[in-house]
Amino acid sequence: MSIVNKNLPRSASTPSPSGSNSAAHTPLASPVDFISNTPTSLTRVLTYTSPFVHSFSHFLSLVTWQTNNPAESCLLVAAWWTLCLFPRELLVYGTHIILIGWIAWRWIEKGKRERLGKPNPIARSVSQLDLNQTVEEIHKISEKLSNFHGIVKDLDSHINWSNPSQTQIVILGLLYSYPVWIVLNFLISLKWIFLVTGTVVLVWNGPWFRVIRYSLMQSPLFRGTVSFLIGFIWGGRLKQEGVRGFSVASLIRKAKEQQKKLIARKASKDDSKTSTTDLIFRFVLYENQRWWLGLDWTTNLFPNERAPWSDEYNEPTNNKNSFQLPPPTTSLTASPNEPNMLIRKTEEWRWADSDWWLDLEGDVDKDGWEYADNRWKSFTSKGGFHQNGRLSQDGYSVSKQLPRISRGPDGKFELNGIQNLNPVVTPKSDLNERNTSIVYEKELHNLF
Repeated sequence: MSIVNKNLPRSASTPSPSGSNSAAHTPLASPVDFISNTPTSLTRVLTYTSPFVHSFSHFLSLVTWQTNNPAESCLLVAAWWTLCLFPRELLVYGTHIILIGWIAWRWIEKGKRERLGKPNPIARSVSQLDLNQTVEEIHKISEKLSNFHGIVKDLDSHINWSNPSQTQIVILGLLYSYPVWIVLNFLISLKWIFLVTGTVVLVWNGPWFRVIRYSLMQSPLFRGTVSFLIGFIWGGRLKQEGVRGFSVASLIRKAKEQQKKLIARKASKDDSKTSTTDLIFRFVLYENQRWWLGLDWTTNLFPNERAPWSDEYNEPTNNKNSFQLPPPTTSLTASPNEPNMLIRKTEEWRWADSDWWLDLEGDVDKDGWEYADNRWKSFTSKGGFHQNGRLSQDGYSVSKQLPRISRGPDGKFELNGIQNLNPVVTPKSDLNERNTSIVYEKELHNLF
């Protein structure tokens, strides 16, 4: 008698629109009871890291100018100027002063507690409300960083040679700008370059800077000049058309045409107002079989062992044909910028691959099976018989990979799927039984 376990990952695209009737609509999200529903280790991590989460969330709010008082963001810009202009003075004279000030503040806090009759806490304690606030700030940080991730991903697409023509243009632009960068460092101090660059980054989302950016983008002459400079440096269309002659009138005309295209494109984007972020999940399925005399390999297993289909923890699960993703869900949250506006977040799960695939990496045979003994131990990729004709004491399980990735439809906070399969390696067995296992894995993209 032998046992077989097979691993076949699959990813399929099952689109479901954001407005699907199957979506479970829920009002404002209720607080999560961490004490009863969250593991102790996770609660401890949230407790220890809550000060850093609060500080980082407030810092992102300052950078994005989303605090109640814009003057706080202005103070951040002033702090950046001070850091760039006086780095040595801050390091030499400011380090001890900051530490002494911190200790003095702790002494003042201790005196306040004594006057109020409060005991001196041995360790920092948090309530469930504090934990809920920490998780809420983590959600805000995730939403803010998702925009940054999109920018980084777009930049990476220009340098990872996925589009060789774009990467060559980037290399050409870097070669042209390198002499300018060297000359600029000779003429201007490096600290002033960092000061100006950092200031532009910090005030980019400022209300008054937005007005300036919008006014400049509405200017045909400014847009045309920028397009001409970019085309001249990177070998764009304007450079190719320059052989026919260049005039300010033609530049303004081209800028107006380009402006109309951008306005139409912006209007189409405003109609959807969706944002997506990739987050990968993987599902693993094991197909288990046992060899019976006269029946060959079947899914008839003992009641006290793993099911015909199991997950990574050997828990029973549906087979690969009936495995279903969670239904779409929709929740409403308050807008951070508009108090009277609610943001609808739709989470939608979709497979990116059309089918499960096997993982053939590891110690497996050509069909992706891995054999083991009767106790589901000692896995190996080779089975056989002893000289007396009995079944060998080893067995194996296998996994196979057939990945296929696709993108989900545009929608706000979508979930998109990607499947991937990892091999399952099993050692040699010690009994006269043989097991085979194949693992099915799925990876999902969580667009939220």
